[in-house]
Amino acid sequence: MTTSLTLSLLLLAPVLTAQQPATPPQSNQDSGRIAGKVTHQLSGQPIRRANVTVQSMPGRSGAGQTGSLGSLSMPPSFTASTEDGGQFSFENLPAGRYFLRVERTGFVPTGFGARPGSGNMGGPITLTPGQRLEDLSIKMLPQAVIAGKVVDEEGEPVLGVQIMALRQGRYRTRGGRAMPMGSHSSNDLGEFRVANLAPGRYTLSASARRGPFGPRGRASARSEAPEEQLVTTYYPGVTDMASAAPIEVTAGQEVNGILIQLRKARVYRVSGRLSGLGEAATRSFVNLYPKGRLPMGFMGGGMAQILPDGSFEIQGVQPGSYHLHVYRGGNGRQAMAARVPVEVAGANVEGLVIPVGNPLSLTGIVRMEGSEESQNIQGHIGFRPSEGMPMNMPSTAIKADGTFVLESVPRDKMHLQVMGLPEGLYVRSARMGSQNILDKGLDLTLVESAPPLEIFLSAKSGTVSGAVLNDKEVVPGSMITLIPEPIRADRPDLFKTANSDEQGAFSFKGVAPGEYKLYAWDEMIFDAFFDPEFMKAFAGSGKRVKIQENGHERVELTLVKEESAGAQ
Repeated sequence: MTTSLTLSLLLLAPVLTAQQPATPPQSNQDSGRIAGKVTHQLSGQPIRRANVTVQSMPGRSGAGQTGSLGSLSMPPSFTASTEDGGQFSFENLPAGRYFLRVERTGFVPTGFGARPGSGNMGGPITLTPGQRLEDLSIKMLPQAVIAGKVVDEEGEPVLGVQIMALRQGRYRTRGGRAMPMGSHSSNDLGEFRVANLAPGRYTLSASARRGPFGPRGRASARSEAPEEQLVTTYYPGVTDMASAAPIEVTAGQEVNGILIQLRKARVYRVSGRLSGLGEAATRSFVNLYPKGRLPMGFMGGGMAQILPDGSFEIQGVQPGSYHLHVYRGGNGRQAMAARVPVEVAGANVEGLVIPVGNPLSLTGIVRMEGSEESQNIQGHIGFRPSEGMPMNMPSTAIKADGTFVLESVPRDKMHLQVMGLPEGLYVRSARMGSQNILDKGLDLTLVESAPPLEIFLSAKSGTVSGAVLNDKEVVPGSMITLIPEPIRADRPDLFKTANSDEQGAFSFKGVAPGEYKLYAWDEMIFDAFFDPEFMKAFAGSGKRVKIQENGHERVELTLVKEESAGAQ
């Protein structure tokens, strides 16, 4: 089942996006202050020269909510460095909600209220006009390190192997996925050192593939026989991740002497020709994505540039079921143009002929339910494929008159995404001609042109609020998920996520009427909550709510327990 990886990764955007620090506005009576101290979690000693960043949250409801991305531009951030006593302060801050993150060489980066290494960005801090928050306490764990050497089957060191430390999360089930927490490339002696690791259990992967998308290929004269190549290998020397030996580290520990021996396996080539690209061929490429849920951080199973005659060849492909994505170049960007299934099993796949039609241009209008007039509704319109990775998909802003034009739409089966709506609104229905596309999706594979798209919004949404408490103590920085019952992966607009604030509180607005379950997690689970198989293990941990039109429900949550996942 396809999941929405792109949306989940956007939850981390405020803390992963590099920005130049903005200058706080001039002081006035409404200016606020955030101040505190950063200390060593184990020794209690102050940490000097730590980099502290406060990132303001977008004012709309899209902040931190899957399917409601809010503004696509990043809000301003401010930075400071801790003093000798570990103190930091931010003056003249406007009222609003902020995320606070701390980084220091030799320590695990952390957000306010987040458990180090959890992947959560922490809880938002609410600053009212003129408020002075003076005593925030941030504790940092010293980093763990895993170091060693990577060799080939003959014991020779291998240069340029990408080593990735995949953290085995607390919620380990068949549907869960390890999170990449650090990486390093081996030097000419085969040595590697993966730093900045939080305490926990890790699986080490080693990949000798070149390029960020895996092996690159061009058509050339070669033997027609399948080849053997070094393939992604897991410590100590296995090609199946499930058979890997985990490495457990504690805070501040450096584990040395890890030896990974790369393995060879039979690999194959996927080649063919694309028709219909024209002059865009040399600016286009193809990428293979395995079917099903992908490991976090996975960028592709193989990639190749398109030659001027439209031909391509992807090398080093292991057996499996894939989607071949075609990305057309032009207008300064590359957008997905086609997607076809590919099976690789015991032989090279050759002679593929893939017609690539011209992309579609979709027009439409967004209205409030029961009104024929536009109301200057802000937001963005986009689509995601019904299968495969939602990479390089088109999106566009809603104009002031409610209309929109969506260019470079692939001829594929897709689902609608309406993002960044004003607070309190939700998508009530959407149709193209006589077809209801909100639940059933949209099939553009064979159409010459598409009728206008009509999207109707409703203000009769519900609100869900509450707090996360463990033993009557508030839990800031936990990840709260609101999940429709039954789980509807084809309706990403019904899923929402948020982070509990400094009081352990959370709130979801713009919730469509229906039945849901709420969960509180103490580590980021990314998009795993789209998967019914993953969520089965936690069925007893969620709080069920039923939302009526204009209704409000308040719930009290406790953290999902690690042992709820059962045996892996």
